[in-house]
Amino acid sequence: KNFIKEGNLVKIIIEKINLIFKKLVTTVFWLLFLIDRELIYPKVFDELIPSWRNNITHLLPFISALIDSFITKHHYDTNFLKAIWPT
Repeated sequence: KNFIKEGNLVKIIIEKINLIFKKLVTTVFWLLFLIDRELIYPKVFDELIPSWRNNITHLLPFISALIDSFITKHHYDTNFLKAIWPT
């Protein structure tokens, strides 16, 4: 079987880019939060937004992407530019 002709390469690239970006956003947020909390999430927000909601908001996208990558079989267009370009 031809690996590229079947579109497997495109599928893998898109799935991995999605996972990488979500992991990057989650990691950068929590690193900045640990280094300088006031820079990214001031303590004033604690009165408005509960801490559990902050955790869910910044962890759930990565966790959902990770779960999605294992349990869902995605179908993408085999043309790479069509697959990544918004319609």
